[in-house]
Amino acid sequence: VGSYNVAGKPPPPGLDLAPWLGLWDTVWPSVPGSGAGGGFPGIVAVGFQEVVPLNAGNVIVGSATHNLQAWDRAIAAQLNGEEWAAAEYPAQTELPPLTAGLIARGPSNAAMACLGGLEAEVVGLSSQPVQARGRYVQVAARQLVGTYLSVWVSRALLPHVRGVQSCSVATGFGGYLGNKGAVLVRLQVFDSPLVLVNAHLSAGEQEGDELRRNADVAEILRRADFNQAAGPVPALNAPSAALASASLAPGYWGDQRGVTDTGCAIWLGDLNYRLVPTAISDADARKHLRAGRLQPLLEADQLGREMAAGRVFANSPADPDAGAGTRHGGWREGPITFAPTYKFRAGTHTYVGDPLPGSSSKQGLTAVEGEDGSPLSTSSTDILGAGCDDDSKQPGLVGDKPKSRRTPAWCDRVLWYSSRADLHQLAYQRGELTASDHKPVSAAFLLKARQYDRATVMAMLDEARRAVDMQRALARPKVFHFVPPPSSLEVDDDGPALPSWLRAVVGEGVVPPGGSVALELEVCVRGGLGGALALQAPAPGAAVSCLDCIAILRVEDGGDLFLSVTGK
Repeated sequence: VGSYNVAGKPPPPGLDLAPWLGLWDTVWPSVPGSGAGGGFPGIVAVGFQEVVPLNAGNVIVGSATHNLQAWDRAIAAQLNGEEWAAAEYPAQTELPPLTAGLIARGPSNAAMACLGGLEAEVVGLSSQPVQARGRYVQVAARQLVGTYLSVWVSRALLPHVRGVQSCSVATGFGGYLGNKGAVLVRLQVFDSPLVLVNAHLSAGEQEGDELRRNADVAEILRRADFNQAAGPVPALNAPSAALASASLAPGYWGDQRGVTDTGCAIWLGDLNYRLVPTAISDADARKHLRAGRLQPLLEADQLGREMAAGRVFANSPADPDAGAGTRHGGWREGPITFAPTYKFRAGTHTYVGDPLPGSSSKQGLTAVEGEDGSPLSTSSTDILGAGCDDDSKQPGLVGDKPKSRRTPAWCDRVLWYSSRADLHQLAYQRGELTASDHKPVSAAFLLKARQYDRATVMAMLDEARRAVDMQRALARPKVFHFVPPPSSLEVDDDGPALPSWLRAVVGEGVVPPGGSVALELEVCVRGGLGGALALQAPAPGAAVSCLDCIAILRVEDGGDLFLSVTGK
């Protein structure tokens, strides 16, 4: 998984995402049999924040989408190669904006028309080489104004993925606008569930601002509801992605609705937690960073402190078998071994407030800059300035110039939740990209997916159904009575149920649940053999008359019982 706040910008031409999303080739451990072959991950989930500018038009009227396509194309080039990306994303086409900035379109008609061909491709019946089709396929995408989550699955793993759903929770202005909030995707890998959350929480580095972020987390956990959001699959930017997503099986989620209901979740994003200002000064933080000392900064990290105090990410029981890393309330974060991810001069590796390399002046400490490090300009849309992460810009104060100096902090994070210890973190890294004032982060996980033995499960279900049917049958009263034997002419016989020489003392009634009833029959033979002859003549050719019949006792909802009565 990866997270990147891109400050409302598309990727620069020729941007290489390998330092962020390609670390499994060089840095991260490979896991044989992980689903993609060659040590590649089976699932790649990429979250963006501020993927479009957080202005009034995008927040209130509807969100632009051209940056989404540009970043999807960059991901595709990293995963499948430039040639494949160029074929799938031939031109930048702006999709119409949507109210409240939510993507909620269904697959296009063209995509649905091609679905039959894709199904053959997914199950391995296509003659087209796998490499030509690309190693990865996008199966889900969800946008909430500037927050965007794009999920890709390897073609080798694709037949075993089902139940893809998405939803979003807005926590921005008034608690319901989408300048802040989260987008969520869940899917089933074999028979194991996985929830992915990409969040952008409230900004601010003043003491007490962390409480607003805590409240954002609580709202996302409380209001995220996949069942309520079930509906059309969101539109995907690449035609092949729309086809692949539409072809996946629906899966079964039962009553699992929220983030932690499934027991397995990854939470990534610009969580905006800073350093506690009373715990470490800006000057001391920079001094420790120049000396390569991270521990003094980590001790002042707001998120670590809030989790330790149980004020955030503490809604579920802790997993006693969890591995290393910060672990509170079932949520945990791996050890942070990289420098803070915010705030940089865009295009450099220099924190805002530090002098640029080769510069002897201190102008970097006082220059007035915008989000991208360029001179600040204001417009009528700046009234919503608090939607971005420039903390000192207050809503409603048009023309306020933000202070450019920010104490370096780990705003960009990855946490995970695993109630059954099925999810294990393999690596946690900062990507050295310079397209934004943030550095991206990425993490590698191993999901120990479960797969049920379908034949055994079906046999157990059949046995359970039979047991239930038997219990239900025993719990019902049984009505019984004698019925006439079937006619040899295959017509309804309304004759007597018993011959005249056979009488049922108890021949009909109700058996109570779990009870029994004794039947009593009388054979009417009086006067010896002559008497019997008077009741029933001997069969043709028979030397001796005999009494012989089969009485049919019918038990409603229980079948027929056959009683043979014979006398000579």
